[in-house]
Amino acid sequence: MADAARKNEHVSKHELPAQLIMFSNSAPTFIESNDRRFFISKWETDFKDAEDKKHHFDSYHKWLDSEDAYPAIAYLLKHRDVSHLSLAEEAMMTEEKEAISTLVRDTVVDAVAAEIEANPAICFIPADFDDIWISNGIKPSQVKHKLSEAGLRMNSKTRYAWKNEQDKDQWRTLEIWTRPEWTLSRKQGQQATLVCSDGTSMPLVDDVGYRGFWKQLDF
Repeated sequence: MADAARKNEHVSKHELPAQLIMFSNSAPTFIESNDRRFFISKWETDFKDAEDKKHHFDSYHKWLDSEDAYPAIAYLLKHRDVSHLSLAEEAMMTEEKEAISTLVRDTVVDAVAAEIEANPAICFIPADFDDIWISNGIKPSQVKHKLSEAGLRMNSKTRYAWKNEQDKDQWRTLEIWTRPEWTLSRKQGQQATLVCSDGTSMPLVDDVGYRGFWKQLDF
């Protein structure tokens, strides 16, 4: 049993009806960063030769088909002490899981994060990373996920104005993403403002990233 809140329900006790155990000859490639769905451990058995290996698995399969197998496994799981574990804690990490997570890191997210790190801007738009999207074949539907994984915060699409060289307003609907510690405040009749979690703020038009949008966008 576990105390948990199902979607659209209050916290209550729920049965955990099954423990999924998967075996593979290779490391799982679907593991994501901070993945809390699976406990991963590497088990190895040495065999003298191919005949010894065949005998081992033939015997194991025969045991699984016997009346003793699944009751024995159920007994092991039922009596295993997991009182020191909490579902609310960070995902359990093992050396094997850490190694796999490193191998399957999203190189596109890493590339986006590197560009953000090297850029003094607070604000970004998806077009800032077009070179990465194109070179990696990223579909438009994947872009929001990649930007979120890289640590950016999405703000709702809104029309923004910019004065051109002729001092005329040009309008464009922009999907502005900010660094995680910054939020974009827009109030009716007031200048859009960037607000930092430490309490500091600055006008949106002063950000180098925002000014850069208008240089790269076609009108």
